[in-house]
Amino acid sequence: MTFFIKRLYFFCQAFKNGLSKQKVYLSRPKIVTSLLLVMMIALLIIVKWEIITNTTPLIWIIGISLLLSLYDIFYQEYPVIIWVIFTLSTILFYPITLTAITLFLLALLAEFREIKIGSGDLFYLSTISLTITIWQLSWLIQLASLMGILIILLGQNNKRPVPFIPFLTLAYCLIL
Repeated sequence: MTFFIKRLYFFCQAFKNGLSKQKVYLSRPKIVTSLLLVMMIALLIIVKWEIITNTTPLIWIIGISLLLSLYDIFYQEYPVIIWVIFTLSTILFYPITLTAITLFLLALLAEFREIKIGSGDLFYLSTISLTITIWQLSWLIQLASLMGILIILLGQNNKRPVPFIPFLTLAYCLIL
């Protein structure tokens, strides 16, 4: 429990010292972990007060998707612990589908073999596929791919890998 209190303390100190113009040397993972902690506490409060509506899980999913997008943009990695929390919280509200299982198995394959798509992208798609139909998922992948292709064509530096989760997140918001 003290770990979570420390994370909350770091989060509060960042805002307090940001207002007083003092420099705080917090790494991005500490700030991101603190933000995740605050979102988890907010979800627990919502569940405790039993005020869950139909949009509450979607707000949670979009929030975590934005967090994972930042990780993909800045670090080109997909934190497994955040994915586990994300998936378990999604399973509370939506049933497990065959599409999700298939995408999860493909993600495991991508983890151990090079198949030109990151395992994090497939882990993310497996979780998102719990919330949408197979037709919406196909549109989501097409829209995200189109946006990624446009960024590659318009971009100057084609040597750097393109983070795909931000495009998947944007496409997910458009599909809803």
